[in-house]
Amino acid sequence: MPAYNSVNPPYVIWPGDTVTIQVPADAINVGFRTQQVAIGRREGEILTPYTVHVVFNQAPGTFELDVCESDQADVAGDYVEAVNGAITATDGSQAANPSARATFNASLARWVSCIWKTAPSNGGTTATISIRR
Repeated sequence: MPAYNSVNPPYVIWPGDTVTIQVPADAINVGFRTQQVAIGRREGEILTPYTVHVVFNQAPGTFELDVCESDQADVAGDYVEAVNGAITATDGSQAANPSARATFNASLARWVSCIWKTAPSNGGTTATISIRR
């Protein structure tokens, strides 16, 4: 399971790419940060849209997963929560595998990572986090 800074070099996503990060139940703890993902930019490109999609294995109960960005270096202290980056509810579309999605259309991010601000209240919850550019 990739935790922050465990893959060297880190994943890089370009338009059309998706990277998927599996997060087992024992890793979903307050303060756990996922593997960082670099946002590839083409020459002259400033804003980089991307989407974060989270799929749970069961209803997670109460939770908060914050999408964090860094527009500077890949240093844990440079990450800040993205504008409207707190994911706190599922969309209710799939009872068996509830999911949540956040889309960022005009981001300056060079790096993206997610951090569990509040772990799911239902024990045994796992998550699959996909970041798509």
